[in-house]
This record gives sequence, structure tokens and C-alpha cells, in this order.
Amino acid sequence: MSVSYQQPAEASMRASRILGLLLTVYVSGAVSHEYYVLQDPQTHECHIINQPPTDRALDVIGGRMYPTLGEAEFELEQVCVSQPLRLRFR
Repeated sequence: MSVSYQQPAEASMRASRILGLLLTVYVSGAVSHEYYVLQDPQTHECHIINQPPTDRALDVIGGRMYPTLGEAEFELEQVCVSQPLRLRFR
């Protein structure tokens, strides 16, 4: 009678692959952010948010999404220099 070690090894390999895939999905979701710089056209108040804007009454500064908070802060400083930094995360 021979004992086969191939099945436990395959199961272990499969479990390692699944764990690696789950870890990759978790980490990639944690580092991918979107930042938008918004300005109220009436009050000229600026904000940085981390989700696509839903309020059409606000102007999106630069007309785009910024991949890092630093880039969004830089754009805010260029446009809204006289205002303190305001962050709104949803």
C-alpha cells in the first residue's frame, strides 16, 4: 500500500494561490483612490472629496480626478489660495 502525498500538496498549492489572489485584490482596493477638487461657484469655497461628485452645482476644478491626495491638494492650493484646506471623505 502506497501513500500519496500529491493531493495534500495540490490542495496546499491551491490554497496558497487563492490566498495570494485575495490578498492582491484587497491591497489593490486599498491603494486605489480618487480625489476630486470641487469649488462652489457662488461662495468660491473649495473642497477635496474622495468619490466622484454627485452635486452638479459644484465645479470640478481641473475637470478631472487626481490619483493622489497630494496632487489634489496642490491643485486646490493653485486655485483656492486664500482658503484653508478642507477635506470631505465619504
